[in-house]
Amino acid sequence: TIKDIKPYPKNGKEHPKKQIEILAKVVKEIGWRQNVLVKHDSGVIVAGHGRMLVWEAYKDDPQMPPIWITDDKGNTIHGELDTRPLTEEQEKMWRIADNQLNLMTGFNMDLILPEVKELSKEYQE
Repeated sequence: TIKDIKPYPKNGKEHPKKQIEILAKVVKEIGWRQNVLVKHDSGVIVAGHGRMLVWEAYKDDPQMPPIWITDDKGNTIHGELDTRPLTEEQEKMWRIADNQLNLMTGFNMDLILPEVKELSKEYQE
């Protein structure tokens, strides 16, 4: 269930308040177009920490649709992909947001570098 979802404690991606606010506006407009991916047996987030932060901050807003969460086996845990056709303006907005929201944030290298060192050599190159 959604209550069993946990952030990965070594997630090195930073999510400033401004990024969360902008992403919330986008999701309210076009729905969830990207999922939060969790490990099926632990509920730990693999990808989508920022999206989960948006949900936690705005879930009580009536304009916020239920968050879309899937596990690494392809099962939907909560919510769903929004499949409404995008208007031209929404398409442009989503394209810009998808490309720019990640650029608004930094990384905590103290968390990331130890993770990289644990990878096998072939993934470190």
